[in-house]
Amino acid sequence: MPVSKNLIDHLADLAKLELTAEEKRRYFKDLSSILGYVEKIQALGVKEEINLIKENGIDVWRKDEIKDCSVEEKEQIIKSFPEKESALLKVPGVFE
Repeated sequence: MPVSKNLIDHLADLAKLELTAEEKRRYFKDLSSILGYVEKIQALGVKEEINLIKENGIDVWRKDEIKDCSVEEKEQIIKSFPEKESALLKVPGVFE
């Protein structure tokens, strides 16, 4: 897929980004490089599929287990946490 100025503008619009001319040039260069690399990988082809599922159906991942910790460990975690709000531990927001 060839990268064009229109594609960069379209992607910026979809992402609700206001890009400067310099940012558009940088993204054009970066995206061209990335897509060129992907085309090289696609040109290699795949000789055989890699089976990601075990033939015998047995899950190789460990089962999630809930492990209890001591009161001292819980207190240490709470004490070392950067922000608290009443009885809750507060983490920084991910979205704006």
